[in-house]
Amino acid sequence: MRGEPDPRGLGHRLAGVEGTIDGLLFPVVRYAGEGARAWMYDVSLFVQVMDDWLDYEMDAASDRSTPVVTGEWTFADVASTWRKSVAGLEELVRSAGLTSPRYVCFIREAYVLMMHQVMEAMAERPDE
Repeated sequence: MRGEPDPRGLGHRLAGVEGTIDGLLFPVVRYAGEGARAWMYDVSLFVQVMDDWLDYEMDAASDRSTPVVTGEWTFADVASTWRKSVAGLEELVRSAGLTSPRYVCFIREAYVLMMHQVMEAMAERPDE
């Protein structure tokens, strides 16, 4: 926001990611804990990276500078933020005492299904 380079390559997006999640957690923070907050940050960042990746052609054609257009985010970043969000969910489930491998798998696969639906909806939206 101050125009200073961000060595993490997140630019103005990190403030939006963290601010949105903190706003969502505000009414339930006493129940959620820091593990949930960290995981929600990871999910929000993944969605932002995925969104920028899906919008690459449109952003490049309109000269809109995004971390994907400038090359700061690559497909490897899409993959790594995805893997981090999945691993974080599994850890969150286990840390709640729900350690059955079948239950952890069930929760992970439900998350994967939902995120596929999110991605498909984002990919199919009309050009803005």
